Amino acid sequence: MRRQRRARSERTDLVSTCSDTSPRHRFHWPGTRTKRPLVSAAAWAGTGRTQPFDFSLRWRNKMKTCYLTETDVSRLERHAAQASPQSGYQTMLDALLERAAVVEATDIDPSVVTMNSTVTLSNPSSGERMTWTVVYPPNADFSQGRLNVFSPVGLALLGATPGDELRVTPPSGAPQTLKVEQIVFQPEAAGDYRL
Repeated sequence: MRRQRRARSERTDLVSTCSDTSPRHRFHWPGTRTKRPLVSAAAWAGTGRTQPFDFSLRWRNKMKTCYLTETDVSRLERHAAQASPQSGYQTMLDALLERAAVVEATDIDPSVVTMNSTVTLSNPSSGERMTWTVVYPPNADFSQGRLNVFSPVGLALLGATPGDELRVTPPSGAPQTLKVEQIVFQPEAAGDYRL
Protein backbone atom coordinates (compact mmCIF):
# COMPACT_ATOMS: atom_id res chain seq x y z
CA MET A 1 0.00 0.00 0.00
CA ARG A 2 2.81 2.38 0.85
CA ARG A 3 4.50 1.60 -2.45
CA GLN A 4 1.34 2.50 -4.34
CA ARG A 5 1.02 5.81 -2.50
CA ARG A 6 4.66 6.62 -3.17
CA ALA A 7 4.27 5.72 -6.87
CA ARG A 8 1.14 7.89 -7.10
CA SER A 9 2.87 10.85 -5.48
CA GLU A 10 5.85 10.46 -7.83
CA ARG A 11 3.44 10.31 -10.77
CA THR A 12 1.64 13.44 -9.54
CA ASP A 13 4.98 15.23 -9.15
CA LEU A 14 5.89 14.29 -12.72
CA VAL A 15 2.59 15.64 -14.04
CA SER A 16 2.97 18.94 -12.18
CA THR A 17 6.61 19.22 -13.31
CA CYS A 18 5.56 18.51 -16.87
CA SER A 19 2.74 21.05 -16.67
CA ASP A 20 5.12 23.67 -15.27
CA THR A 21 7.55 23.23 -18.16
CA SER A 22 4.86 23.26 -20.84
CA PRO A 23 1.93 25.42 -19.69
CA ARG A 24 0.58 26.23 -23.16
CA HIS A 25 0.19 22.68 -24.38
CA ARG A 26 -0.48 21.02 -21.01
CA PHE A 27 1.28 17.93 -22.33
CA HIS A 28 1.10 14.84 -20.14
CA TRP A 29 3.66 12.07 -20.32
CA PRO A 30 2.22 8.64 -21.16
CA GLY A 31 0.88 6.93 -18.07
CA THR A 32 0.68 10.08 -15.94
CA ARG A 33 -2.73 11.37 -16.99
CA THR A 34 -4.89 9.14 -14.80
CA LYS A 35 -4.77 8.99 -11.06
CA ARG A 36 -7.05 5.95 -10.91
CA PRO A 37 -5.23 2.60 -10.57
CA LEU A 38 -5.52 0.09 -13.39
CA VAL A 39 -7.45 -3.06 -12.65
CA SER A 40 -4.94 -5.90 -12.72
CA ALA A 41 -5.51 -9.24 -14.43
CA ALA A 42 -5.62 -10.82 -10.96
CA ALA A 43 -8.44 -8.49 -9.93
CA TRP A 44 -10.36 -9.38 -13.08
CA ALA A 45 -9.79 -13.08 -12.42
CA GLY A 46 -11.34 -12.65 -8.96
CA THR A 47 -14.56 -11.27 -10.46
CA GLY A 48 -15.15 -14.31 -12.65
CA ARG A 49 -15.48 -12.07 -15.72
CA THR A 50 -13.15 -11.95 -18.68
CA GLN A 51 -11.24 -8.77 -19.48
CA PRO A 52 -13.05 -6.49 -21.95
CA PHE A 53 -10.27 -6.94 -24.50
CA ASP A 54 -6.78 -8.41 -24.82
CA PHE A 55 -4.49 -5.86 -23.17
CA SER A 56 -1.76 -7.56 -21.15
CA LEU A 57 0.92 -5.50 -19.43
CA ARG A 58 3.65 -7.11 -21.53
CA TRP A 59 1.85 -6.20 -24.76
CA ARG A 60 0.98 -2.67 -23.60
CA ASN A 61 4.60 -1.87 -22.78
CA LYS A 62 5.59 -2.70 -26.36
CA MET A 63 2.94 -0.41 -27.82
CA LYS A 64 3.85 3.03 -29.06
CA THR A 65 2.61 6.20 -27.43
CA CYS A 66 -0.66 7.45 -28.86
CA TYR A 67 -1.72 11.10 -28.89
CA LEU A 68 -5.17 12.17 -27.72
CA THR A 69 -6.75 15.60 -27.44
CA GLU A 70 -7.76 17.04 -24.06
CA THR A 71 -11.31 17.50 -25.36
CA ASP A 72 -11.57 13.83 -26.36
CA VAL A 73 -10.13 12.63 -23.04
CA SER A 74 -12.53 14.73 -20.95
CA ARG A 75 -15.54 13.53 -22.97
CA LEU A 76 -14.36 9.92 -22.81
CA GLU A 77 -13.94 10.20 -19.04
CA ARG A 78 -17.47 11.61 -18.75
CA HIS A 79 -18.95 8.74 -20.81
CA ALA A 80 -16.98 6.14 -18.85
CA ALA A 81 -18.16 7.63 -15.53
CA GLN A 82 -21.81 7.60 -16.66
CA ALA A 83 -21.70 3.97 -17.80
CA SER A 84 -22.42 1.09 -15.47
CA PRO A 85 -19.38 -0.49 -13.78
CA GLN A 86 -20.17 -3.79 -15.54
CA SER A 87 -19.54 -2.18 -18.93
CA GLY A 88 -15.80 -2.07 -18.25
CA TYR A 89 -15.53 1.35 -19.97
CA GLN A 90 -13.47 2.87 -17.16
CA THR A 91 -10.97 0.01 -17.17
CA MET A 92 -10.58 0.17 -20.94
CA LEU A 93 -10.14 3.95 -20.84
CA ASP A 94 -7.54 3.71 -18.06
CA ALA A 95 -5.57 1.19 -20.12
CA LEU A 96 -5.63 3.53 -23.13
CA LEU A 97 -4.60 6.56 -21.06
CA GLU A 98 -1.62 4.67 -19.63
CA ARG A 99 0.04 4.86 -23.07
CA ALA A 100 -1.38 8.21 -24.15
CA ALA A 101 0.11 11.67 -24.38
CA VAL A 102 -2.58 14.35 -24.12
CA VAL A 103 -2.29 17.50 -26.25
CA GLU A 104 -4.49 20.48 -27.13
CA ALA A 105 -6.95 19.89 -29.99
CA THR A 106 -5.27 22.64 -32.01
CA ASP A 107 -1.90 20.87 -31.71
CA ILE A 108 -2.93 17.35 -32.79
CA ASP A 109 -1.33 16.05 -35.97
CA PRO A 110 -3.81 15.62 -38.87
CA SER A 111 -2.55 12.06 -39.35
CA VAL A 112 -3.82 10.91 -35.92
CA VAL A 113 -7.22 9.26 -35.41
CA THR A 114 -9.31 11.32 -32.97
CA MET A 115 -12.95 11.11 -31.93
CA ASN A 116 -15.39 11.48 -34.85
CA SER A 117 -12.62 10.67 -37.35
CA THR A 118 -13.56 8.55 -40.35
CA VAL A 119 -10.97 5.86 -41.04
CA THR A 120 -10.45 3.24 -43.73
CA LEU A 121 -9.10 -0.09 -42.45
CA SER A 122 -8.07 -3.27 -44.17
CA ASN A 123 -7.80 -6.85 -42.98
CA PRO A 124 -4.49 -8.13 -44.44
CA SER A 125 -5.52 -11.79 -44.12
CA SER A 126 -8.85 -11.46 -45.98
CA GLY A 127 -8.16 -8.34 -48.07
CA GLU A 128 -11.45 -6.83 -46.85
CA ARG A 129 -11.61 -3.02 -46.57
CA MET A 130 -13.99 -1.14 -44.28
CA THR A 131 -14.63 2.48 -43.37
CA TRP A 132 -15.65 3.47 -39.84
CA THR A 133 -16.34 6.68 -37.95
CA VAL A 134 -15.26 6.49 -34.28
CA VAL A 135 -18.11 7.92 -32.15
CA TYR A 136 -19.26 8.12 -28.53
CA PRO A 137 -21.61 5.33 -27.31
CA PRO A 138 -24.94 7.21 -27.78
CA ASN A 139 -24.12 7.87 -31.46
CA ALA A 140 -22.94 4.35 -32.33
CA ASP A 141 -24.77 2.60 -35.18
CA PHE A 142 -23.03 -0.38 -36.73
CA SER A 143 -25.29 -0.38 -39.81
CA GLN A 144 -24.27 3.21 -40.64
CA GLY A 145 -20.55 2.65 -40.05
CA ARG A 146 -20.52 4.50 -36.71
CA LEU A 147 -18.26 2.54 -34.37
CA ASN A 148 -18.56 2.79 -30.57
CA VAL A 149 -15.26 4.10 -29.22
CA PHE A 150 -15.47 1.63 -26.32
CA SER A 151 -15.49 -1.36 -28.67
CA PRO A 152 -12.15 -3.19 -29.05
CA VAL A 153 -11.61 -1.74 -32.55
CA GLY A 154 -12.76 1.75 -31.50
CA LEU A 155 -10.28 1.98 -28.63
CA ALA A 156 -7.48 0.54 -30.74
CA LEU A 157 -8.13 3.20 -33.40
CA LEU A 158 -7.83 6.21 -31.08
CA GLY A 159 -4.39 7.72 -31.53
CA ALA A 160 -3.52 5.45 -34.46
CA THR A 161 -1.91 6.74 -37.66
CA PRO A 162 -2.02 5.45 -41.27
CA GLY A 163 0.16 2.36 -41.61
CA ASP A 164 -0.42 1.19 -38.03
CA GLU A 165 -1.46 -2.42 -37.56
CA LEU A 166 -3.96 -2.99 -34.76
CA ARG A 167 -4.27 -6.33 -33.00
CA VAL A 168 -7.79 -6.64 -31.62
CA THR A 169 -10.03 -9.35 -30.22
CA PRO A 170 -13.65 -8.65 -31.18
CA PRO A 171 -16.62 -10.19 -29.34
CA SER A 172 -16.43 -13.18 -31.71
CA GLY A 173 -13.23 -14.13 -29.86
CA ALA A 174 -10.96 -14.61 -32.89
CA PRO A 175 -7.98 -12.20 -32.75
CA GLN A 176 -7.61 -10.06 -35.86
CA THR A 177 -5.01 -7.72 -37.26
CA LEU A 178 -6.36 -4.61 -38.96
CA LYS A 179 -4.27 -2.05 -40.83
CA VAL A 180 -5.10 1.67 -40.83
CA GLU A 181 -5.07 2.60 -44.52
CA GLN A 182 -6.10 6.25 -44.39
CA ILE A 183 -7.89 8.90 -42.38
CA VAL A 184 -10.74 10.10 -44.58
CA PHE A 185 -11.84 12.83 -42.16
CA GLN A 186 -10.44 14.26 -38.93
CA PRO A 187 -12.48 17.05 -37.26
CA GLU A 188 -9.43 18.93 -35.96
CA ALA A 189 -7.79 18.95 -39.42
CA ALA A 190 -11.03 20.40 -40.81
CA GLY A 191 -11.00 23.11 -38.11
CA ASP A 192 -14.05 21.69 -36.31
CA TYR A 193 -13.21 21.49 -32.61
CA ARG A 194 -16.83 20.97 -31.48
CA LEU A 195 -17.17 17.35 -32.67
